[in-house]
Order: sequence, then C-alpha cells, then structure tokens
Amino acid sequence: MTKYISIKHHILKGDLSAIAYDCYNQFACSHKMCRTYDPVVLATGDESYSAYGFHTSVLAVAKGYAKMDELLDSFTYCLECASCEVRCPNTLFAGDFYKNTTTTVDLVRYVRRQLIEQGLRFKNWDNIIDALSKLESVTVDDISSWRRDLNIRVNASSDNVILVDVFTATQMSSIVRDVTQILQKLNIDFSVVEAEKPLQQEYLSINVNKFRDHAKDIISKVSKVNPKNVVVLNPHMLTMLTREYTKYVADDISFSVTFFTDFLWDLYRKGSLKLVNEINMRVVYHDPCNLTKMNGVYESPRALLRAIPGIELLEEHPVTQWRYCCGFGNYIFKNANPDVSLKIGRNRIERALELQPDAIVVACPHCMEQFMETVTTMKLELPIVHLTELLLRSLG
Repeated sequence: MTKYISIKHHILKGDLSAIAYDCYNQFACSHKMCRTYDPVVLATGDESYSAYGFHTSVLAVAKGYAKMDELLDSFTYCLECASCEVRCPNTLFAGDFYKNTTTTVDLVRYVRRQLIEQGLRFKNWDNIIDALSKLESVTVDDISSWRRDLNIRVNASSDNVILVDVFTATQMSSIVRDVTQILQKLNIDFSVVEAEKPLQQEYLSINVNKFRDHAKDIISKVSKVNPKNVVVLNPHMLTMLTREYTKYVADDISFSVTFFTDFLWDLYRKGSLKLVNEINMRVVYHDPCNLTKMNGVYESPRALLRAIPGIELLEEHPVTQWRYCCGFGNYIFKNANPDVSLKIGRNRIERALELQPDAIVVACPHCMEQFMETVTTMKLELPIVHLTELLLRSLG
C-alpha cells in the first residue's frame, strides 16, 4: 500500500503562506514531468490543467497576481488520478519505487472548497449535484438487492468481511456477486457489510463534514462485527480507507484493509483457489488509477490473470501505462467535462486496440462503467470484462 512521506497539514488547515511556499517549490521545477503523464493534458493539450499549472495558479493568487474566481473551472480538470504525485521529481519518484508519496490532490480539493465557500459554482454544477444526489437517495433495499437469491451472512462477526460500497452494490452488482460466490465455493468463512452511505472523493471538494459523517458511519458499522481483515471491491473505497481517513477522520481503524485481488491471490498461492477451467482469450488489463497510483497494487490482478489457463495477457510498455486513465476520475470531473472524460477513455481504448485483444479486463466498477460507455460511443464490439467474471468461470 502507498503511504505518505508526510501529510500536508498546511493545506488541510488553509495556511495560505505555507501553501504558497509549497506551490513555489512546484513552480520552480524545471522538469515538469507532471505534464508528460497527465491524461487531461494529453487529451486537451492545455498544460494549465497539470499539477504544475494548478500550483502556479494558486501561487499567483497568494501573491496577489490573480483572483481565486479566475481559477473556477480550471480546477474541475483534475482527475485525482495521482499520476502527478508518483511521477514528481520533488519526491524522487518515491511513489514509483518505494510506494511513498505526498499529495497534490489535497491542494485541488482545498481550492475547490474555497471557491464553493465564496458562493461560486463550477460549470455543469447541477449535473454534479444530481449525480451525487442519486447516490444519496439509494435505499437500504436498493443496496441489499444484489444478494436477494444468495445465502450470505450479513453484519455477522467474522475475521473476513467484504465491505460493499453503494455504487458497486447498486450499479455494478455482478462484481460483488462473483466475489461472494467464489468465496462460497472455496468454503471461506466471511461476512458482508454494506455501506449505506456513499463515500466519494467529491465530498472532500464540496462538503468535508458530510465526508466525515459518512466515513464515521461506515467505520462504525464495520467495527461492530470485529473483523481482522476487510476486503474491498472498489479501488475508490480502498483510497478512502487507506489514505483519506488518516487525514480527516480521527477514529482509529482496528482492522486491516485488502483489495480483493490481493486477497484472492493469497488464496491462490496457498492452494485454496484453483483455476482449472480454460478460457481462451487475449486480454489487455487496465490499471485503475486509485488502485495503482494511489495504493500501489499492480501485481495481484496480473498474477491472477496469468494463472487462468488459456488467458494470454497482452502488456503495454510499463512506462506508457502511467499515462492511462479510464477518464471517469470522479463525478466532478466526469460531469463538468464530459467530452474530455470520453476523450481520455478513447485514448486508452485506442492504445489497447493496437495489441489486438479479445477484451479489456478491469478491476474497478467505475472503470468498467466508463469503458462500456466509451466503446459504445466508438461503435466498437469490444467486451469490457471484470476480472471477477473470469475468475469465477475458471474456478474448479
């Protein structure tokens, strides 16, 4: 898991003088590698949307050369993909090699909060709020509907708990169904806890208090079943549990957090998970930003794919993969900049097509939804397959 060299408390506290000093360090950078690996810059050609551009803009405000409201829409272009963090020379590429990183994303969120507090609204603001409101309006029955025909223990004490987020439960429920059925077939003891509140990065830009309330609610619900290990299916939830709680939520987390690919790969290495059914397919695997750049999970999804008989994993160059993103980012980016969102997705699909795959495999529900929309707009017959589907099919 990625860990911080330091948490930038001056950003969280809104210390503008310290923020300006921090921004100057970025402004003085002569490498500007954040432009090279930024999916938005690659899609738009506008370097002001890079981490370098954001820091320079904030520095200009701090020095009185610009006004905050002049930055309004430019701060919707951050995907929060963290490519700028892991490729920043100021951290000696520590995110790459040592899984340690500082954060640029906090700065973007801080500025967004400042703009909103001033009564300013991003472009397509109504679409952003509508998307979040739909998640807020989901009922308990909606969330639990994925398991209506499955015999699964819920909110029961267990060492292993599957934490199901609102988005996955209601919009990509096949993923959690696949995982729970795999564990049942392996006779693994587990319980399911369903988050009844959406925990999204957007709230850190719009309403931190709501984020804290939702986070505490989820922590409390999980802690009641006293798990040793919590398995998550959504990389965005993984980011919240491993990175953001340490900054915004005071509650101590008494359980470890594992992404489902790491959990299943450990079962495979122990001999519990046996993949025997052949699936003849050439596939490209897409690295979700929240899983790789933010949490350092690269190998387990690939290892599981290679373990499936008949699967041929087609790999791009490891350096160029840093430039990839599905284009979703979050609901602020997706709804404020729908054309750029789809262009980033198309760029990724086009690179994958060069390898002539039969399908693109994903391990993130948001990537899956985004790519399904992207290939539809491209009028392609290219299957987007979640890794859990292949594992269930291959399970002996």
